[in-house]
Amino acid sequence: MPVRGDIDGDGRVTIGDATWMQFYLAEFSKPDAETEARCDVNGDGRFDVRDVTVVMRIVAEME
Repeated sequence: MPVRGDIDGDGRVTIGDATWMQFYLAEFSKPDAETEARCDVNGDGRFDVRDVTVVMRIVAEME
């Protein structure tokens, strides 16, 4: 089962996941469809900066 916020698929949520998300949002790299689906961390049907914020809160143990 996927871990909420684990964008790179390594089984844990780290600042690296947030970094990948920022790269995707800045269009430095394009995620494949599966990765893009994982980027919608808050489940609102969109991938945006709010999802990055959720991942950063998970890393900071605020969620």
